[in-house]
Amino acid sequence: MVLFFLAGIVPRAEAGCSGSSPTWLSTADWESVKSCITKAVSNDTILVSAGAEVYTSPLQIPVIKNLSIIGAGIGKTVLTCSSGACFSISDGNGGSSLSRISGFTLEGGYGVDLSRLDSTKPFRVDHNRITSSQMTSWTIFGHSNVRPRGLIDHNEMVHVRIVVGGTGFALHDAPPFNRFQHQIWATEPGFGDASAIYIENNTIEVSHPGATDANYGGSYVFRFNTVIVKDTYVNEFHGVQGENRTGQRWEIYGNTFINPGTSIFASAFLRGGTGFYFDNHRNGLWHGGCSLKIERSCEEKSPYGQCDGTFIIDGNTSGFQGWPCRDQIGRSYDATPYEGTGPWPAQPSTPAYSWNNTEQDGTNLFHFESYNGCPRERAFHSMENRDWYNQKRVFNGTEGVGRGPTSKRPSTCTPGVAYWATDEGEWNSMNGNMPDGQLYHCSANKTWTILYRPYIYPHPLQSKSLMTPLR
Repeated sequence: MVLFFLAGIVPRAEAGCSGSSPTWLSTADWESVKSCITKAVSNDTILVSAGAEVYTSPLQIPVIKNLSIIGAGIGKTVLTCSSGACFSISDGNGGSSLSRISGFTLEGGYGVDLSRLDSTKPFRVDHNRITSSQMTSWTIFGHSNVRPRGLIDHNEMVHVRIVVGGTGFALHDAPPFNRFQHQIWATEPGFGDASAIYIENNTIEVSHPGATDANYGGSYVFRFNTVIVKDTYVNEFHGVQGENRTGQRWEIYGNTFINPGTSIFASAFLRGGTGFYFDNHRNGLWHGGCSLKIERSCEEKSPYGQCDGTFIIDGNTSGFQGWPCRDQIGRSYDATPYEGTGPWPAQPSTPAYSWNNTEQDGTNLFHFESYNGCPRERAFHSMENRDWYNQKRVFNGTEGVGRGPTSKRPSTCTPGVAYWATDEGEWNSMNGNMPDGQLYHCSANKTWTILYRPYIYPHPLQSKSLMTPLR
C-alpha cells in the first residue's frame, strides 16, 4: 500500500480550491471543499490541507460523483460538526455515492451522514477520529428493500455507537415502504458475503448503550476491533418491538473487549436474528458472557403482544408456548415475503454458534447464555443445542461446537452441531499462508457440510484505496 504525507502535499496558503481532475487541492474551510466537490468528476480525489474549521451543515457529495475526500490526518485536519455531520454521502432519498471520507478529526457528533443509502454503492469511512461529548448514535440505513453495504475501518471513535438498519422505513410508513422490512427478511442473510455494514480495525471507547446496534432488518459484521467499554455491554442487536422487525444478521469475531472498571452486564446483548460469535477476547470484570434474549418471551411489545402461543406473528409449535418467536435468536429469514395481512411466513431454523471466546487469562472461555427473563423463555424459547450452540472442550459430535483440525472431527454427529476446522479455509490474508478456519455443521448423521466461511479480510475496499493518511 502506498503511503503519502498528505500534509506536505496540500498547500496551507490562502483559502480556495485548486488543481484539476483527478486530484484537487483544498484548504479545510467548508466553502473551499464545497468548491472542489463542485468541480470534481466521479473518481476524483480531493486532498484537504491541515487546519481547524467549524462546519455548520454537512457537505453533500452528489450521488452521481464517487469521490475520495482525504484530510491531512488525525489531529491535522480538525473539523467541528455542529449539526452532527460534516459530510453526507447520501441525499436522504435513496441516492448515495460510492465515496470515501478519510484522514480527519471529526468532532461534535457522528461525522458522516449515511442515511437511506443506495445498496449498490458501498462507501468507505476510514482513518478518522470521530468524537462526541456524550453518547451519540451514528445511524446507517438503507433506503428500500436491499441491505446497505459499506466499510468503516481504522477509525478512532469516542462516545459514538453505530446503529445499522436494513431500511430507513418503519412498518407504519405509507405503502410500499411498510413492506421493505418484510422484503429484506424474506432474503437469506448472506453470511460471509459483502451484503452488510463491515466495521473492522477500529478503536472504540463507549459507555451505555455500547458500540453497535441494529434493527429494521439491518446486518453488521464487527471484526478485529478494540473496544473500551465503561458500562453494560459492547454489542447490541434489537428484537421485535415498536411495530418493527429486528436486525437480521450479526457476525462478531476477532475483537478485543476491555472493561477498565467494575463488573458490567455482558460482552453482548443480542435480542434477535442470528449469527456467529467467535475468537473474541476480553479483559476486565463481567457478570456474564454473551446474553441472548428472546424479546417477547416475558414482555408484551405493542402491537404484537407476548410470544405465548396466541399471536399469528409467531411459529406457535404445539407445546412450546409460541416458539419459534418471530425473528428470535436462531431465525434469520422468512420463507416467503409477508404482505402485511394474513398468516405470517415460516422461519427456517438457523442456529447461532459460538466458539473460542477467551477470558483475560487466554484459556477460559465465555459463551452464549440465555437471558432467562421468565420460565417461558428458559424452558421453551431459548434452548442450547437447538436455537444456539456453544463450544465444548470435549466434543464428541452429540452437542455444541467443536474446534480443531479436520482429522479430529467425529465421524458421527447429531444434526445441528458444528465444528470449526482450524486447518481449512482461506479468507484472512493477514494470516500469511496459514489456514484461517471454516465452520462445518452436521446436516445429517455422519454428514458434515460447510456452513460458514468469513468474508475476505481485509475488506476489499481497503485494497482499492491506494492513498492512506498517516496518523
